[in-house]
Amino acid sequence: MKTLKIMIVMMASMMLATSASAITTTIADENLQKKEASVLPEKGETFQIVEDVTVDGVRHIKAVPSKKVCSALIEFDVKKGRIYNLVYEKGCNGNLKAIGKLVEGMKVKQAIKTLGGVECGKRGTSCTDQLAQVLMAL
Repeated sequence: MKTLKIMIVMMASMMLATSASAITTTIADENLQKKEASVLPEKGETFQIVEDVTVDGVRHIKAVPSKKVCSALIEFDVKKGRIYNLVYEKGCNGNLKAIGKLVEGMKVKQAIKTLGGVECGKRGTSCTDQLAQVLMAL
């Protein structure tokens, strides 16, 4: 009987430890998600390049566009002077996906020439103009 009580106490302790570990992991995951969400700086009058890393000859850029436009993030790669994998976060979803397809493999200089100066309403800039500005800064 004493052995049975000891086994029950041990099992209960193990269950509590597992539950505590799961709760700690959940809290840590939530804190990490909050930290990741707050990584991007607040949008300002002009764009901000927040990541510019080159790995194996591929330059990966992330930029936060001006607060004048709807998109929240511009992300793309440059390899041998050409643009690849362009994606926007937020903004006019269909239009920005189309821009990504249109500039895929396009020379950086051509994209600047084509997209620079495009305005959205009376904003004085646009999501594509922001891309052109980021490209000019590289």
